[in-house]
Amino acid sequence: MTKKIVIREAVQEAVKTANPPNLDIKLSEHRDAVNDIIKWLASVGLYPTSGKDAAFPPWDKMHWEDTNTYTVVETSWTEKTRCWLRSRSIRHAAYVLCIAVKGYIDTAGETLYVRIRSLYRGTLAEFSITETSSTTKVDNVFYAKVFHWDDPLMVEAYVTGGTGYIEYVKIDFIVLDGLIFGRYYESPNDKLHAVKPIAVTDDGKVKVAGDVIESHAEGLDETVAQELTLDMKWRKLLSIYVKASTATNIHLDVSFDGITWLEDFKVWSSVSEVKETLEVAFRYVKLRSDGAGTSGDTISLYMSAK
Repeated sequence: MTKKIVIREAVQEAVKTANPPNLDIKLSEHRDAVNDIIKWLASVGLYPTSGKDAAFPPWDKMHWEDTNTYTVVETSWTEKTRCWLRSRSIRHAAYVLCIAVKGYIDTAGETLYVRIRSLYRGTLAEFSITETSSTTKVDNVFYAKVFHWDDPLMVEAYVTGGTGYIEYVKIDFIVLDGLIFGRYYESPNDKLHAVKPIAVTDDGKVKVAGDVIESHAEGLDETVAQELTLDMKWRKLLSIYVKASTATNIHLDVSFDGITWLEDFKVWSSVSEVKETLEVAFRYVKLRSDGAGTSGDTISLYMSAK
C-alpha cells in the first residue's frame, strides 16, 4: 500500500509540473518530465532491475540484465537468478530473445552448465562453459509469451566439478509483430495454434523454420529397452511409427521441460508395429519400448512433429 501511495503522489507531482493552470499544452512537450519521474521511481527501488526479484524497467521493456556474480558449486540444476516476465503488462506477444551469459569454471577439465528456462515454455537456451577465464556465450531463441500468467525466466546452473562463476546475464527482447493472432487468443493452455516457429541463423538472421522436425533410430537391439526423445518446440501434431521384430509394449511419455516426465501418456501393448498421429500440447515427447524377443531381433523408432 505504501508503494501505491508513493507512486500516486509522484505521478500527481509530475502532472502538476507538466500542466499549467490553463491546461493549454501539448503532452508531447512534457514527455521527458513524465519519463524522469518514472525513472526516479525505479531508482528508489520500487521496480527492481536486477537480481532474483528483477522485472523489466517500466520505461524499457526490451531488455533485462543481472550484473551480480553467482557462485555455482551444485552438481544438479539450481536456480541462481530470474527475470520476471510480466506477461500481462507487456503489449507484444512474440520475441526473439538474444541471450548472453558470461562466466568461467575454476578447474580445468570441468564444465559449468547454464540454462535459461521458462516456467511454462521449458528450456529456452543452454550453455556449457569449460574456459577457466571469463568468457561470454550467446544464443538467439524464439519466445511467445504466456498470456494468462507471469512467466519467470530462470537462470539455472550446475558444475561437473570445481566451482563455477556466473558474472553476467543479459536478455534482449526483439519484438516480432504479427506472428500471433486469431485462434491463439482463444486457445486453451497456450498451445500456439497460430504461431509459425522461428529460427535464427548463424549470421543472426531471423527466418521461418521448417514445418516438420523429426527424430529416429533404426535397427536397435530389441532385447533391451530403447527410447527416443523429440523436442516438438510447441508444434501441435506428432506422428509415430514403430516397427519391431517381436511384439512388445510401446510407451509415449510427455514433459513440459524435458526434465520431469509424465509417463505412459499413451501405451500400445503387445504390438510389432505402430502407425499413429496424435495432438500433443507438451513440448517434449519420449518414445520407449520394453525389452522383448531374442538375440538378433531389432526395433526402429520414428517421430515427427508439425
